[in-house]
Amino acid sequence: MSTDRGFYCLVALQGEGKLVGKNFDDIPIKRGKSAFIPTTLDDYEIVNSGQSPMEVICCYPPTVEN
Repeated sequence: MSTDRGFYCLVALQGEGKLVGKNFDDIPIKRGKSAFIPTTLDDYEIVNSGQSPMEVICCYPPTVEN
């Protein structure tokens, strides 16, 4: 996932899995749960750990123009 637009909220729509990275313990995520992804987190994966496909959506903050 790109962090070019800054931080975002990752929301699991279906399935179950985990966020896996070098600098933190695995974080379980499943349908209905969300995780805040800071801009500084650049090396992680979303891994499906269930029997069915996992679907997630990334919610970015709006772009503010001056």
